[in-house]
Amino acid sequence: MEALCCSESIKKELDDLWVLRESYFDSEKAAKEEMVNSRVESILRKANELKKEGRGFDAFARGRALDAKLGFDPLAESELSRAVKLCPNDVDAWNALGDVFWKKKDRSSAADCFRRACEVRANAVSYRSLSLLSRTDLVESVSLARSALSLDASNP
Repeated sequence: MEALCCSESIKKELDDLWVLRESYFDSEKAAKEEMVNSRVESILRKANELKKEGRGFDAFARGRALDAKLGFDPLAESELSRAVKLCPNDVDAWNALGDVFWKKKDRSSAADCFRRACEVRANAVSYRSLSLLSRTDLVESVSLARSALSLDASNP
């Protein structure tokens, strides 16, 4: 029941990629997209080298990197599905797969992934995502948002 082992440098690159994707704004959309795609390709090359370890992080890294691209990527779904099969107790992999399903507009599957992540370990990311998905049920949404805040008040 161990979490995915990973190369810390790739994990940092993934974190940096998502900061770029979510926080960097350029007047030209193509410039940002080119920067994101360049970093994705770099991470994909490094993740392919990890495949030899056979521990699932390579699939997680590829899927998470591919999901940073604009729009839904079926390969991201495939890689992250493989990651959760190899390491079903990895909360980050479940949350990433939930994000992919959400981007695909499959809200039911997304919610299932976030719930599975919460079953593995209570975490603010999953509760926050479930709260956003549950906006039609205000009581449930607020309850989930409170759970997220109780776990990580620094990141509302």
